[in-house]
Amino acid sequence: MRLLIPTNDGINLSPDFDRATAFRFLTVINGSIKEDQLMDSSDKAEKGLRLIQDKMFKKNKFNETNNTDPELAQIVITREISKDSETSLQDNNYMVFHSGETNIINAINKYLKDNALRESDYCCCP
Repeated sequence: MRLLIPTNDGINLSPDFDRATAFRFLTVINGSIKEDQLMDSSDKAEKGLRLIQDKMFKKNKFNETNNTDPELAQIVITREISKDSETSLQDNNYMVFHSGETNIINAINKYLKDNALRESDYCCCP
């Protein structure tokens, strides 16, 4: 899976996706982090959705620069996000997970735990 996490310091989730000055991109395969990139803006006026639109969505630059499976699930973990930004992310094949966590590691662990619980609801084992 690919995770997109809004941050201002690289350690904590930004309180508001639309005001984030940087994003962490992590590629997680079989529970291990295979890639970890920090993308920030040289133009401090460029924040949130505009920052990732310019860097990622145009010509799908994120996918071009990474040798990862394009079929990996793409997830945004965020605390707060505007409806317009959430819709734009969904239009670009990102699922949005809302988290109350402030620390990025804790937010990822919460997402993985919640996702595992959801998947167990669909278990077809006898």
